[in-house]
Amino acid sequence: VSTMLPHNRNRTIRARSAFFGWVAAQGYATRNPAAGVKLARTAEPSLAVRSPAQVAHLLRTAAEVDARTVPDFALCAFAGIRPAECMRLRSENIGARYITLAGAVTKTAAARTVAIRPNLRAILDAYPVADGVTAGLSVERFTKRAGAVVKASGISWTQDVLRHSFASYAYEATGDAAATAAEMGHRGTDIFFRHY
Repeated sequence: VSTMLPHNRNRTIRARSAFFGWVAAQGYATRNPAAGVKLARTAEPSLAVRSPAQVAHLLRTAAEVDARTVPDFALCAFAGIRPAECMRLRSENIGARYITLAGAVTKTAAARTVAIRPNLRAILDAYPVADGVTAGLSVERFTKRAGAVVKASGISWTQDVLRHSFASYAYEATGDAAATAAEMGHRGTDIFFRHY
């Protein structure tokens, strides 16, 4: 482990610690031997944010290449909803002014509400969500279709880039870190300021 790159080392330590924590909890070991291993100090990665022009280009490309992906991209970009949450979201959760995410939908199992801003409202009116955001596609099929849109757009992509973009622009527009963090599903602003 000591010869690995810092990020890989930390990922390995976390995985082993989780496994040995489970082993200890089951009574197969008296303690977690990985619990005391220190993580490598790593620099925070640069924030992945796409410009409004890039997001507009992505949405235009989605409309041309595969219109079924437009609501998913829009919900990530303009409501900060995680891609996996979009996969579980249904049309009845999208009201006139708010999106209601039940605990069964969210990553943390905590319910939250997200305001529908005018730009998102216009997109959802033009590309209605009829039977779930992904219209019944499997995760694999939807991921493949969304990947084709991203490739066609030519925009560089990183994990959760649209969610990061939402966080940055929502905070810049409102100056309210607590409200932005709450819409993103964070308890408090600590995670928000550390990662967004």
